[in-house]
Amino acid sequence: MVANHDDTEPRDVSWMSEDEVLGLLDGASTTSPLATVLKTDERVLARVTDGIYRHPASALRELIANAYDADATRVTIRTDRPRFERITVDDDGIGMSQETLLHLLYHIGGSAKRTQLGTRLGMTSPGNSQLSPGGRPLIGKIGIGIFSVAQLTQSFQIVTKQRGDSHWNVASVLLKQYSDSSPIEAKHDGQEGGGSDNAGSTEYEAGKVLVWRQEAADAEVQGTSIILTSMRPQTRETLRSQDVWEAVEHSEADTGRKLQPPKYHIGAMQPGSDSFLQRIGKDSTSSLPWARAESQSGAFDSLVRSVWNAIYEGEPNPRLDRLFDYYLKMAWNLALAVPLPYVKKHPFDLDGTDNTLFYRLLDGGRRADRIDVSEGSSLREAANLGNEVASVAGFKVFLDDLELKRPLDMTDLPPTQNALRQPIMFAGSYREEFPGIDPELSGGPLAFQSYLLWAPKVAPVESQGVLIRVNEASGTSFDPDFLLYPVTERQRMAQITCEVFITEGFDGALNIDRESFNFAHPHVVALTHWVHRSLRTVIAEQKRLGKAARTQKRAKDMGEQGEEAQDIIDELWRRVRGEDAGAPPVTFSTTERAAAEGIRLNSEKVLGEFSGANWVERRALAQLKVGSIARLLDAYELLDTLEQSDRDELMAAISRLLRVFE
Repeated sequence: MVANHDDTEPRDVSWMSEDEVLGLLDGASTTSPLATVLKTDERVLARVTDGIYRHPASALRELIANAYDADATRVTIRTDRPRFERITVDDDGIGMSQETLLHLLYHIGGSAKRTQLGTRLGMTSPGNSQLSPGGRPLIGKIGIGIFSVAQLTQSFQIVTKQRGDSHWNVASVLLKQYSDSSPIEAKHDGQEGGGSDNAGSTEYEAGKVLVWRQEAADAEVQGTSIILTSMRPQTRETLRSQDVWEAVEHSEADTGRKLQPPKYHIGAMQPGSDSFLQRIGKDSTSSLPWARAESQSGAFDSLVRSVWNAIYEGEPNPRLDRLFDYYLKMAWNLALAVPLPYVKKHPFDLDGTDNTLFYRLLDGGRRADRIDVSEGSSLREAANLGNEVASVAGFKVFLDDLELKRPLDMTDLPPTQNALRQPIMFAGSYREEFPGIDPELSGGPLAFQSYLLWAPKVAPVESQGVLIRVNEASGTSFDPDFLLYPVTERQRMAQITCEVFITEGFDGALNIDRESFNFAHPHVVALTHWVHRSLRTVIAEQKRLGKAARTQKRAKDMGEQGEEAQDIIDELWRRVRGEDAGAPPVTFSTTERAAAEGIRLNSEKVLGEFSGANWVERRALAQLKVGSIARLLDAYELLDTLEQSDRDELMAAISRLLRVFE
């Protein structure tokens, strides 16, 4: 909802103390606005208006986190895509009282969360200031999350109400840039507004704000709405993927080759217009991976499936920035970042029906024992993980057509021709008390649970690596370097997805934007050591299983000629990729779908048709020759960068060349 005050001239109360303004707001029976200024407790936190959050998605992530901390069960984000002139974020959380709202405005960076004041303001649990009133572990900490919208706009409105209050509390905010911030000298006793507690101190003005009360139609309604208007030009350009569309538009003139837009997109504005959409193709202005009739939940499932479908359609290593425009990629990343259930099931809830090998990590990640997970059991039971880390319940987030869910699906993975066909799931837990070290230095105990999933193919590429969750939330993306793992294992590291679920500690290691860590913090150091030990264990076991599977497969289906060719290929792969590297299989197919892992070639385009005597044997020999050359080229990654059509064209030319010299 958008709230409007009456036509009364705003009353300037910027010289008053917070308590004095609260007294006026408590007594307000009309919609007459009070004009004051936003204040920061520390000058460095005035940088919030200069964008410490790196992307528009980061700002929306922080607003979702605030709603989660307020015990919301539902967050709804609405946009006017692809125009992006306006964004609203509504939640059904506990809302803010007048006192809480004023504290927020007067103390940017001085969050009442995790403090006794937070308990008094109703922001935290009476028994534990680290929990929300409803018992959720808090995500936010430093009190600038709501002002992350400075990344999107300089003007916004907060409309909030607690259950039982007959009025909405409204704040209309106009933020300043850091370079425009000016010091506010606190008033001393005897001066006007002498109720300040900060005599002699200096605060910094972060912007202007009007506050007022507006009568509510239903006193039992609760929640908060953030209404963003007058979006920054650079915000609109980012959300619209304007750089991508401009590159597509000018590509033919600049390079002589027409670039293609992302396969899936929400559409684009006509150049120079904020009102009219471009027509993409014959009959549409957008290309979405879901049908318009699908439910919000089904639409997001289709978004996730579209990534795996790209593999079947000839893209060996799908990347989000190639498949999606910024908006769709933002939806994916938001779903990955906030506390939400998985698109199918939690990794710890995998069972014997999921065609996966299971291991339990022990001895601080130094060894792994094979465990049996029956159909009626689960990994969490077999590995004694308990329910401390479980699927998030009671919280849903909607972004326009989509109900967001963690876009990690470890069930029903696509077929593969890799010698080792089954995914391998390793899971374990770890606790470090840091004995003999002062908690002030160590940060107190650290505890977490984790899994590392090896699979022949990880899609998208952005899901390769390790992701750390604190209280089920993460501001980081997957780290493909596994916290600077010191050994070169690029091929296998690209086949591993790892999540770490912090159950105690680590919060102090997060930097202010929660998008990076302090790598010198003891908790980060301890976690890094565990990840590296576990990764070493996982890779060693995968090598052992892979070697056994390859030996078995070779003995079964390799003829004398094929084995000689395989020896040549293996020798090159070991020299180029490492001692334990294995060449991928080659699939010749005339259909649109093929195995998810390996090199796919169109049989008709590359080899042509075979007929006459011994055509089956001649075709098999041609497949062996061309396939062997393709595998040699792939050792140097020469095929990965080619589109499917270009790959087929190259190998067809090689096939014709071989026939010339037969």
